Formats: sequence, C-alpha cells, structure tokens
Amino acid sequence: MNKTLILIGTLSFSIAACDGEEATPTETPTEAIAEGANPAPTPTPTPAPSGGGGSNFGTVSLAAGFTAPSVVEGRSGGSTDASTLSAECVGNVSDTPDHLLELGAAMDTLHIFAAAEQDITLVVQRPDGTFSCDDDSDGTNPMVTAETFPAGSYKIWIGNYDTEAGAAPYRLGFSVAEDASPTLLAQQ
Repeated sequence: MNKTLILIGTLSFSIAACDGEEATPTETPTEAIAEGANPAPTPTPTPAPSGGGGSNFGTVSLAAGFTAPSVVEGRSGGSTDASTLSAECVGNVSDTPDHLLELGAAMDTLHIFAAAEQDITLVVQRPDGTFSCDDDSDGTNPMVTAETFPAGSYKIWIGNYDTEAGAAPYRLGFSVAEDASPTLLAQQ
C-alpha cells in the first residue's frame, strides 16, 4: 500500500492506494509532500482565558451616571468555602471570581444583587481588599448595598448556600435605583 501525505493549508490527511491503484485526492491540494518528507508543524491554538479577564463569566464596566440596571448571567458555586475569603461570608464559591466589576468613577449607593431558583450567596471584594457579603436579603437571594463604591476593580463571586447543591444559573444585577432588589431580576 502506498501512502501520500497531502497538506492543504494547515490541514493534512493521508490517501492510501491499495492493490496498485493510484491515489487520487478528490480535491486539488495546494501542496503535496512526498513520502518521507517532514511537513511543517501545524501551530497549536492557544486557549482563550475562561470568561475573559481573570473571571469565570466576564467583566462588567459601569460609568458614573448609568441609570438602567445592568444584568449578567452565570452559574453559582464552587469548591471553596467563602468564609476562607472573609469570616462573614457563607456558601461555596469558585476559586476564580465569577465576575469582575470595573468602576471608572466612584458611585454613590450602588446595589449589587443576584437571583436564582436555589439559595445563593454573594461575595464582593472591593479594590482595597475588604469584603462585603450577603445571604438572603430578599428571600434566598442576596444583595450588597453601600453608600459609596470607590472607583476601581471589584471581584464578585456567587456561591451556593447548600454545599451539596449543584451549580445553578443565576442573574446578577447592578443598579443605582432605590427600589433595586433581586426580586426585579426574578421577574425579568
């Protein structure tokens, strides 16, 4: 059996000829490499970071003066006990933050809240390294509110309160409205 290696772009394949038949490809190759020749190596693609930018589900950027609630989605939970991040935090979270929040300017009274069909928790790490955590502000859904959120990068985790529960889809919202709550996410 004779084998001929055919290279088309970065895709290579072999065509085998049996019983003295001539090997003929069905497509015209751009380059044929003789038997025994060493073809150029095909580059291996570099995997993209999960979620983008050091988080599981991406980055949210908010500018001063935004009014409409910003909503993103993800899946809760992980294998890390949230109390290892800060003693007042509960639930199990992932090792990597689920979301990054970028505030270009300080904001007065920002609400960060999440809603899911199972009991979830919320962990927010501020740019100075301190944490704000919540569980069950609105039923089994969490919300963190502060008078002032300084400009900078925030890390956000959504955990499972029940350590045996599997990952749950959730919606995470950011709002400056006084009536902001996880209930609003559940209704959308």
